Amino acid sequence: MWVKQEGDKRKTPVKGQCVICNDPKPTKHTILKASFCQTCWDLMLKGDEEALSNRTVWN
Repeated sequence: MWVKQEGDKRKTPVKGQCVICNDPKPTKHTILKASFCQTCWDLMLKGDEEALSNRTVWN
């Protein structure tokens, strides 16, 4: 299972929402049980880690 950690913060996939920004209507789904909204997906394809970091919601 995909898990992201930053210090004491931990993020795991939740069915029905974007893994990065918690958008309730993800459009891209992976075989690793992670889903992404179109904006986060495009940022990942560009490799824009700073923008992805700014979009990350840790709750």
